[in-house]
Order: sequence, then C-alpha cells, then structure tokens
Amino acid sequence: MAALAAIFFFSATGLTLNHPDWFFREQTTTVERSMEPAWLKIDRPSPAGWDEVDFGHQVDKLSVVEYLRAEHKIAGRMTGF
Repeated sequence: MAALAAIFFFSATGLTLNHPDWFFREQTTTVERSMEPAWLKIDRPSPAGWDEVDFGHQVDKLSVVEYLRAEHKIAGRMTGF
C-alpha cells in the first residue's frame, strides 16, 4: 500500500511539474513605457574597447535607478544595470 501511494504521489507531482498549463492559468502582463530623454547622454565618448553593441555608456544609470526607487518603491543597491 505504501508503494502504491508513493507511485500515485510521484505521478501526480510529475504531471503538475511537467504540465503546469494543464492545471494553473498563467497570466502575462506587458507594460510599455518611454524613456526620459534627459536620461540619455548621447554626447559621452565611447569607452576604450567598445564593441558597438552595448550602449550602456550612453544612459544616465543613476537617474534611472533613482526613478525606479521613487516611483515603484524598489529598495536595494544597484550592482548591475
């Protein structure tokens, strides 16, 4: 009886883990916003060794982070942008 119960348990958990869309409804929300033009620093020089793909040097990262902290009450340090 214990083995039968274990088989039923593992089969039920296997179904719910492998096919969550059968049992749980997933809701996706998409939000689009525009960036403040003041956050862009187009006139900054490119760093040495720039790969012409990452334009992170042209964004005022501190202003973006402070906006997110004030508007959305996000707390914590900015370690990566």
